[in-house]
Formats: sequence, C-alpha cells, structure tokens
Amino acid sequence: PGDLAKQEDIVEAVNPHVVRSVVPYSAGATFLVLATYFFILDFTGRADAFVNSIIPVIQMTAPDWFTTLPTILALIGVSIIASEYARRRLTWFIITNDEIYIRRNILFRNVSDFNDRDITKVSQSDPWPLSRLGIGHILIYTASTDEWEARMEFVPNPSQIRRSIRDKTDITEEDG
Repeated sequence: PGDLAKQEDIVEAVNPHVVRSVVPYSAGATFLVLATYFFILDFTGRADAFVNSIIPVIQMTAPDWFTTLPTILALIGVSIIASEYARRRLTWFIITNDEIYIRRNILFRNVSDFNDRDITKVSQSDPWPLSRLGIGHILIYTASTDEWEARMEFVPNPSQIRRSIRDKTDITEEDG
C-alpha cells in the first residue's frame, strides 16, 4: 500500500482475511471438478453414454462442442479463483498517523480516505462464526451523516484495528 502513504506513517495495514474468499474459491473449485469430470468422460469415450443418460428417449451422440466443455469450465473456475485472489489481495485497510484509507477494486481502484478529525464513531461487529476465528467488521462513522461511511469487512484482529483508529483520533471509549 505504499502508493497511498509513506511507509513511516503507516500504523496498521491489513488485507481482508482469507475467510472472505471461501465462497468464491469453492465455486471456482466446483467448476474445476466439473471440468475434470467432463474431461474424463470425453477421454474415456463415455460422453455418448452420459448424453444418453440425460435424454433416455432417443439415442444420441455427444455434440461436437462437448470436447471443448472441460476447457471452458476450467477457464471459468480458474478465472473465479484468480479474480477473487486479486480482489482480496488488492483490498487494503490502512491506518496512518493522520488518515484512514480503504482501497478496493481491481480495475477501477476506489480509495476512501478519512481524516482523523472527521471520524465521530468507530464500531465493531463480530458475527458469531467469524468471532471464533478472530475476524470482524469495523464501521466508521463521520459527522456528515448518521449512517456509517465506511466498512472494513473481514478484518483480522478487529479489536486491535479499532484500538489503533481510536489512538489516532480523539474518540473516547464511550463514543465508539
């Protein structure tokens, strides 16, 4: 995250925890398993039997595009896994001496920055399954609205990050 702040000013800099990526990684792995299954069907010559098991009324041969199906499924699976990996690794929650930066997105980088004087409240949410792993969400409130302005999701050690934000701002324990 050196493009946002000088290294000596950074107090905390974390990525979302890998638990955030469980669902996309599982979806990508499912596509890879399907690609392997269809490759084995095609390689062993059982593609026709597979197609006939789906449509048992008439005898058919596997269509020509059936041989490209494993490649397409594998590309989809690898794309899902690679995009989620890049998305998680390029998301940064950075706390410096003066500001808080939240950098998101791959192609169209979105950087939200909050001056420590603008922050009025910081709250922490620890959903049950994530709290057992030491993962949580941090909500940052500013004076401009009554709603939260930024959300740091799937932060490892959220209490430590929240404490770092409080130390850099003038928020007391009662405020948030």
